[in-house]
Amino acid sequence: MPNPRYPEQDTLVKFKEAKLSFNLYKFLKHNEVNIKNIQLDAPQIYFQLDSLGDSNWNILKHEFAEEEAQDTTEQLEIRAFAIEKLEINHAQARYKDGVSQLN
Repeated sequence: MPNPRYPEQDTLVKFKEAKLSFNLYKFLKHNEVNIKNIQLDAPQIYFQLDSLGDSNWNILKHEFAEEEAQDTTEQLEIRAFAIEKLEINHAQARYKDGVSQLN
């Protein structure tokens, strides 16, 4: 029987509470993302692989050369990105594999 806390969908994570602290000055002045701390409380993580082998954790978009050439809008250039601390408390995880039918 499926766990009702993990809906049958492709949501990777949901959590009760998240806290984030970062250096706003570095972001505004130098285009640098310097995250001091990320804290997730009671996250429910749902890893899913569908029957074609596509995963819900592969979330980064692939950029195509054509789209880049046609895009004339100005974009923010991030010069640096750092996460100093990631804290995860009381996590639960579920894995569903549509290829091998493992749960």
